[in-house]
Amino acid sequence: FECVMAEIEPNDDDVFEIDDFTVVSPLETLVSAVEVAIHDMNLEGSRTNYDVVKLPAEWELEMTERRITYESNTFLVRWFRPNAEVAEDLTEVKDDDDEYEMRNENEEVTNLNHYSSAAHQISSPTLDFCTKSNLCAMYGVVEFLVLLGEHSTNDRIATMEQKDFVMSAVRMALNNTNCELPFFVLCGAPERELYFGAAESRTQTMTFLPAHLHQILPRHTNLTGLIGLMKEKVGTRASVVDLEEVRASIRFEYQFQEPDRPRKLFIGNEKKLNKDCRDCRHALELTLLCLWPHLPETRVHENESFSNLEPADSSHWEIHANFHPRHQPFSHILKTALAHCLNESSPLAKELFVLPPSDDPLKETTKMMDQMSLKNDDWSNLLGGEVFSEVTDEDRRYPSWMTVASLHPQSTSDPNLAKCLEDLRHSKSAPPRSMASRLAVQLSHVMDDESDMAVKWVSFVRLLRAHWESNQELPGLSSMTAPNLGSCIFNQKLEMLQCCIKARLQRMACYENHSNEEFFDAEETLETTKTSSDVDRTPSGREKRLGEATLHHRPDVPLYAPNTQMPCPMTEDMVAAHAEHLSSLKEGSERTEAQMGLLRSDMQAFKAANPGCDLIDFIRWHSPKDFDEETGELSDRMRIKDNAWEKCWREATPLPAIHQQPHFNEATVAEGILSVFEHATMAQVTDWILPILFHQTALQLISEDGQVIVEGEGATMCSLVSRATRDATQPAKQAYYQALHHIRKYERLAHFYVHLWKTFWRQQFLKKKKEEDEIRRLVKEIMKESDTERPVEAMFRRGVRLPGAASHFLGEIIGGDFQGQNGLLRKNQTPMRKSYVLYWNAPVPAASSRIQPQRIFANFEHEDHRICSATTNDAVFM
Repeated sequence: FECVMAEIEPNDDDVFEIDDFTVVSPLETLVSAVEVAIHDMNLEGSRTNYDVVKLPAEWELEMTERRITYESNTFLVRWFRPNAEVAEDLTEVKDDDDEYEMRNENEEVTNLNHYSSAAHQISSPTLDFCTKSNLCAMYGVVEFLVLLGEHSTNDRIATMEQKDFVMSAVRMALNNTNCELPFFVLCGAPERELYFGAAESRTQTMTFLPAHLHQILPRHTNLTGLIGLMKEKVGTRASVVDLEEVRASIRFEYQFQEPDRPRKLFIGNEKKLNKDCRDCRHALELTLLCLWPHLPETRVHENESFSNLEPADSSHWEIHANFHPRHQPFSHILKTALAHCLNESSPLAKELFVLPPSDDPLKETTKMMDQMSLKNDDWSNLLGGEVFSEVTDEDRRYPSWMTVASLHPQSTSDPNLAKCLEDLRHSKSAPPRSMASRLAVQLSHVMDDESDMAVKWVSFVRLLRAHWESNQELPGLSSMTAPNLGSCIFNQKLEMLQCCIKARLQRMACYENHSNEEFFDAEETLETTKTSSDVDRTPSGREKRLGEATLHHRPDVPLYAPNTQMPCPMTEDMVAAHAEHLSSLKEGSERTEAQMGLLRSDMQAFKAANPGCDLIDFIRWHSPKDFDEETGELSDRMRIKDNAWEKCWREATPLPAIHQQPHFNEATVAEGILSVFEHATMAQVTDWILPILFHQTALQLISEDGQVIVEGEGATMCSLVSRATRDATQPAKQAYYQALHHIRKYERLAHFYVHLWKTFWRQQFLKKKKEEDEIRRLVKEIMKESDTERPVEAMFRRGVRLPGAASHFLGEIIGGDFQGQNGLLRKNQTPMRKSYVLYWNAPVPAASSRIQPQRIFANFEHEDHRICSATTNDAVFM
């Protein structure tokens, strides 16, 4: 055994060497990476066919992605397919012997069993001018793979050599994995969308080639030239007699020429926002899409000199619109106002009545106004006569540019409109035609001009002081008795000033009625010489008799209601200051004494008007709930010994209201308000009118375009505006900015609606009311379709179908008589864009080959011409 082992023991001098120096090439590396991506997504083998005819209308493409690396480059392999259900497989499994036999020898129907899934897709006209994906539109496929660089600059396939290298790897990977999906490679800049592709199956090979040019030969921009180009490209060797006709789907886009006419709507005046109408024109792109689907070449004649493709002959019309506002005046006003409020470091932050530094543009204006001796009429002219004009109470609540009925939530049958109006009714703003609103509108007209804005504000304050000093009531506020705490603070201050003027007028009237009596201004103490009995004192300060009531202990003496001082009206900041003052006092007598001032005044006036009265008589007049008429007894709280009312009654001396110390010092309050106005900065002024501007904007938009606002952003906009005006503690005006965002969105919709309505509405064409309703419905559908989110780079967009096309009553409005008379289309108008999809079934490459689908897509517009071909070769009978 040892001898045998010794004999077979190898010689140490024999060295084993490897002579196989196999090296993996770069092409094989890329092929392997692509194969791995295909395997990871389970795309090997033949595919079941998508029945594109049965795809739902709202199908979308979904994507799966894999990353592959090649040397220093990174590529993405993406698999796109519809998110709809896969239809039943159209391909029947046959034996090799009868796979290509005809289903019936007597039928003259082309056998398509040899078609792959991709071949079935490119031969179907269902995907003509597809809006889901540009690749679907260009090549007519719905399931495919795409290879592109991860980084558009570093990993881009930029040259033809690189493209050919990658395409070779793709073809090899498709053959190795038996994947039948079309595989595209993106070359060049992504925005050019140059997709080269291939598809391989057992029976067919497909090639996808793009061309994107700025200039093209005119003979190739029409149907006749494209048919010639397609037949030259396919190059079939079969007899012309045996070939089928080329079929074509054609789509022309006509740009409407909108009449250049002034817009009556949204042009402001002194009563409305947006006074300047020069920037109120908007860019409306309205397009008519005419489609001729799947026509044989013998029915269509189009060459360089003649075409029988007229819009009137198309049976399929779609209307599409794009709206790009150049200027949104309402949003601009509100955005500028918000910027003024937050910009405390600008010249706007300086007091308007104080001369700014010499380099400030407001100096000359304010100096001139201080030196000039202007009359009230001159100030009114600088401000605008609308602010201090007389208005009725009805017009103060309902502006003249609105219908009264439209502002009542109960008067409309539209629940959305009612909700909008209800939200705005609870806004903490000012009535639409109040003095505060009129001033806000005037200031909005000059929001961009600091000097003009300062002039108007100074004029306004000077006129307010003139009204106060001359005891003239403020226009539109004559019925005001107390500030409305549900309005904004600026409106409250104006109403408070009106209350001061009215209080002064009432006090002066009382002085005239008591001209023979001594005037008491504000005495510290007042001692009345007491007679032997209060009954002998002469009554004074009576207002009226209280029905048949008499004194409690003297049934023969009537009971009179005295003239009393008016309660002290307060704005919300005065209420807050008073509440803070009360909270700073100690519990008990101090806080009670601070709240007894008005009660003591009423007791003094009651004693003066009713000599010999007692506390029960006062309670019967002042607080009837605390006295029981049946039992003649006071309430439990009034029977408490030494309660606050008893103490106050004992201390009160008979004194009519005219001789009392004024409880409401109107002079102090009025001068305080005017002083605040005179020392206000522009930022403060803008902050005061901000709630009014937002409320006025929303109300004006609703009143002018209720047809559209209540269906889209209207309810949200009004709710946010109302919330922003009521939120006084919001940081950095965040609620206002949120409301502004929705106002900007709605304003665009409103202008869009008006533009479309004015474009389609032609009185001479409308015969019935239902036709006007049809226009409104069409306008809303166009707006809805236009706002549907689509990729920015989408080649085609879907329009709104117009039933009946030219025979529809809107056909007259759009085309007139199609001779350029009274229509939106000009006579012999050239299409802005022409798109074609050509289909041809021909035996390729040999005359004995089976029928193969061929497809060419072409899109022509100004300096942007694209032609994409999808050609199929028979891989069996070559």
